[in-house]
Amino acid sequence: MKVKQSKLKFEELPDTITPELYSEWRGIGVVKARERFHSYGFPLIKNCGANLIADKRAVFIYEFGLDEETTKMLLEKIATKMFE
Repeated sequence: MKVKQSKLKFEELPDTITPELYSEWRGIGVVKARERFHSYGFPLIKNCGANLIADKRAVFIYEFGLDEETTKMLLEKIATKMFE
């Protein structure tokens, strides 16, 4: 089986990502990336119409598999720092 290599580094990603960018970063196919974007708990940005968009920092935290409370706390700290 051929293993797909990651083409992007986290630092190279824009602040918001699509399934296509996510697939390039994680080294997975676009179909698998879209499945993850639709999975329970994935940090999608709501009210973007049919577009699938997520904050790259939230996705990075999600990838660690932290519980919901810890994830929420970390994201609040990130948001506070961003708007200082």
